Amino acid sequence: GGLPAAYAPVRGGVHDADARAAEAVLAGAFGAEGTSATGWVDRLRSVGAAAEPVAEVDRDAFRRGILDDPVNRALHRSVAYDTGEWGHFEQIGPLLRLGPDGGTGPDL
Repeated sequence: GGLPAAYAPVRGGVHDADARAAEAVLAGAFGAEGTSATGWVDRLRSVGAAAEPVAEVDRDAFRRGILDDPVNRALHRSVAYDTGEWGHFEQIGPLLRLGPDGGTGPDL
């Protein structure tokens, strides 16, 4: 067959019963009618929990957020160069770093 009818965690362990009980409580709380995402963020922050709503963006806005980020540019996580065929080209750069003294990867 297909998928199981009931949720089954990928990892099992001695605390499965506790995890399932907690999931039921959270599902009931977060699924409560009339509770908005903003309301939950405010409630979580009011008790000192770090919380941030997930921004809904289209694919191009998501890409721009990565490619245009000044930190990503400074760390060469996004790179830009000119090509003969496509003109000015921007893309995600090397994602691996070798520590603070390891350089930033090859020049692209």
